[in-house]
Amino acid sequence: MLASPVPDVVLSTRELIDSVLDKTKKGELVVTELADQLGARNADDSVTLLVGLSKTQMFANHFGVRRAIVDALIRLDRLSAVGELIRFLADVQGEARADILKYLAAVTGQHLLGDTKAWATWWRQNKDTFVLPPPGARGVVA
Repeated sequence: MLASPVPDVVLSTRELIDSVLDKTKKGELVVTELADQLGARNADDSVTLLVGLSKTQMFANHFGVRRAIVDALIRLDRLSAVGELIRFLADVQGEARADILKYLAAVTGQHLLGDTKAWATWWRQNKDTFVLPPPGARGVVA
C-alpha cells in the first residue's frame, strides 16, 4: 500500500503505521524488520517502499527505524536511493548519518563531509549523469 499510485492510499497507510505501530511496544521492531526485509529483497520498488516508510512518524521517533531504513537503502545500492540518502542527511544524526556519509563518499568519490547543502547541490548538478560505480571500483572510506 505504500507503493500505491493513489496518494490517498499512501497517506492512509502511513497514518495507519503511525497510529497503530508507533504506539505499541513491538511497533519499532515490526517496522525495522520490514525495512530489513525490503533491503534484502533487492528489488527496484524497495526504494519507493522504504522512502514511504521514511515519511512516517516511526522514522522521526525511533532511531532503530531510521538506521534500518538507511541500512536497507545502502544495501539496495540503487541510483534511486542516492538522492534519498542525501535528502536524509538533513534529518538523521549519529550512526545513521555516518553510514550515509561513508556510502556517499565511497560511491561518488566526493568528500563533502557532513555538509548537507553541499551534498544537495552536488546531487542537483550530477544526478542526470551520475552512474554508480561497481562495488570493486569504489573508494574506500575509513
